[in-house]
Amino acid sequence: DPFKPGNSNKSTINFNQLQNANVNVTIYSSTNTVINTLTDGLLTKGEKTLTWDGKDSKGTLVKGGIYSYK
Repeated sequence: DPFKPGNSNKSTINFNQLQNANVNVTIYSSTNTVINTLTDGLLTKGEKTLTWDGKDSKGTLVKGGIYSYK
């Protein structure tokens, strides 16, 4: 679903980290522009949840739209 900015709108990413490893999860706009990085470093193995609050790397709420992560 498209992201809709608002006071309580957050997106979560759940995954199982199979082993300790360096992980980078970055949010991108529909034009493939980097919006924000949720994690960039060592994560230990186990269930993980990352939350994006709809803000860019400067802390500004982004416009509603379709965003992806890699």
